[in-house]
Amino acid sequence: MGNIHHIQFRVALVAAAVLFAVAGVNDAFAQDAQPADSTVRVVLGDGTTHIGVIVSDTDSEIVLRTNAGVRITIPRAQIRSIVAVAQEPGRGRFRRIDPNRTRLFFASTARPLGHGNGYVSLYEILFPFAAVGVGNVATLAGGFSLVPGASEQLLYAAPKMTVLNHRNTSVALGGFAATLTGSSGYGGIVYGVVTQGSPVAAVTGGVGFLFGEGEFVDTPIILVGGEYQLSNSMKLLSENYFIPEIDGGVLLSGGLRFMGDNLSADFGLFTSPEAFGEGFPFIPWIGFSYQWN
Repeated sequence: MGNIHHIQFRVALVAAAVLFAVAGVNDAFAQDAQPADSTVRVVLGDGTTHIGVIVSDTDSEIVLRTNAGVRITIPRAQIRSIVAVAQEPGRGRFRRIDPNRTRLFFASTARPLGHGNGYVSLYEILFPFAAVGVGNVATLAGGFSLVPGASEQLLYAAPKMTVLNHRNTSVALGGFAATLTGSSGYGGIVYGVVTQGSPVAAVTGGVGFLFGEGEFVDTPIILVGGEYQLSNSMKLLSENYFIPEIDGGVLLSGGLRFMGDNLSADFGLFTSPEAFGEGFPFIPWIGFSYQWN
């Protein structure tokens, strides 16, 4: 019990740190932090395309600064779409940015969703998920299972706060909690996660602690993930978990994300070294996500 109370005390300190960070992060970084995906492609109703950075945004118009330094005022009524893009290193062309970049297959990256942005996802066909960004810092997410014929369904919530988002480094604290309908029991995980890299290539690492019924497990779960964009519409993904001090506490994965401007579809395979030699050693992963801005 001493270890459990020690973990709970550390979690309380983390929660306090989140509150301080949320209070100061916008002021501390508003002037010099530009998100890695601040460049956008604006497509007008007649098919005309402009690429640049939005420097002013109102209900009636936007002001775009192009790469040549020219400022263009565009009425919102003329805009068909605004999509984030990233310049390929060492090249003059731009690539579409992954619309689902706040997650790997399921684990969160540290990137913020962005104020007013949101998405709806469907994991393994049976688990819908929805999220919305608040204040360029917080991401509020959750959902419920749709298992046919089940007398009880799973309810889950997954808040996250990005306490640092500066250039190509993001740091976030968050959690995932779940319960069954008609049950007073609950469980989940609290975690910290760091994402380092560009929208084209990045690594994500994190540490989390499981909890249930108010008690925490002292053994951490370590996340190591990565992403690499192969083309304008395809990305490699990997999401891996390691649990020290537990035999067989390794879960590995790899797969692809296919993406458009707002829609993405994931296909991956999860496995464990312990699963080999016992039939088909992989668990397929399927996920779909639609994001709006």
